[in-house]
Amino acid sequence: MLNHQELYTLIAVIDEGSFEAASQRLFITTGAVSQRIKSLENQIGSPILIRSNPPKLTKTGESIMLFARKISLLQEEVMRQVKKGKNDSSTTLSIAVNYDSIISWFLDAAIKIGERTDLLLDIKTTSKDATQQLLKSGSVIAAVTAKKTSIPGCKSQSLGALEYIPVCSHAFYEKHFKSGVTKDKLLIAPVIYFSHEDYSGDSFLQKYGLLPEDVKRHFMPSSKGILEMVKKDIGWAPLPRFLVEELSISNSLIIFDPHVYQVELFWKTWELASSTISEVSQLVLKEAQEKLTQVIVRK
Repeated sequence: MLNHQELYTLIAVIDEGSFEAASQRLFITTGAVSQRIKSLENQIGSPILIRSNPPKLTKTGESIMLFARKISLLQEEVMRQVKKGKNDSSTTLSIAVNYDSIISWFLDAAIKIGERTDLLLDIKTTSKDATQQLLKSGSVIAAVTAKKTSIPGCKSQSLGALEYIPVCSHAFYEKHFKSGVTKDKLLIAPVIYFSHEDYSGDSFLQKYGLLPEDVKRHFMPSSKGILEMVKKDIGWAPLPRFLVEELSISNSLIIFDPHVYQVELFWKTWELASSTISEVSQLVLKEAQEKLTQVIVRK
């Protein structure tokens, strides 16, 4: 049987990003942290951590981490039940959420979780696809992802679709699209992408027979940064419709083409009889139902 103390130490190392920080969290020496991880590896028979900065999980380590977080969550739930909610410690819930969801709808869900539960949130942000990998590795308990593929040991529920619309500033429109949007003009007019893994503008480009690598692209790993670059006439960008409407910026920007691209999002959690996961899932799904387009997206 795996030592629970060693499993919790593994969680601390990954969450805190170093053996030193984990030792401070656990109130033990760095040497003791190292000994516990080594003991766990000896029992398993293979390495579970890559000693990098920050430490990373091996494939075996991902499986152990997933188990460790499940054990930790269930133990905290039992302690709250036994102590009738008077447990001094608080449960931290790690959730992976893509950037566009955070700025356009998930923030409201997070606020409601904070208001209606005693949970501490650890929100990890990344691209729409990479959130699923964090769930598979055991780094998070739940994830908002655009990946429809299933994960062994996890359940998936559709949240709805996040709609993207192509926008630019008035000055950018006058310079590039005043006489119409064409393939030749899109080859010249720079587009702003979130990252090299971002595909939110691909559908629009395909409409004109273009691939992302055909056009001039800026990369800005910040949704707010993309918005500011659009406002400053640097390029056009596909932005979440909800964001444009929520910030009341539709007057300062131009939707230069009626094309709407929808990305269906999924709420994925561990397949675990957990009251914590169930409570949080209900709040997230309710918020998504109110904010996202409830349609079946066919790609």
